[in-house]
Amino acid sequence: MITVPQMLYIIAQGYRTTQKAIVDMTDKVAEVDQMKGSTLEDISSMVDQINREFKNKQAQLQPLMAELKVQIIIFLYFLCVLF
Repeated sequence: MITVPQMLYIIAQGYRTTQKAIVDMTDKVAEVDQMKGSTLEDISSMVDQINREFKNKQAQLQPLMAELKVQIIIFLYFLCVLF
């Protein structure tokens, strides 16, 4: 038969084990949260870089697109004149 002090020891041991598991889990959650934060920052940085590159390419292409539109209008005008 288990005595009261033995029972209290067993309960305390279970409490300490559970408490350690909770602390370990809390540490793991904090680590995962930190990784998520880093990943989010990385993705945000990549999106910013892509946006900058897109705007640069767009700025480079705008004059070419304007010239192309003029050339298309001239071409269509000559098609109309010829036919």
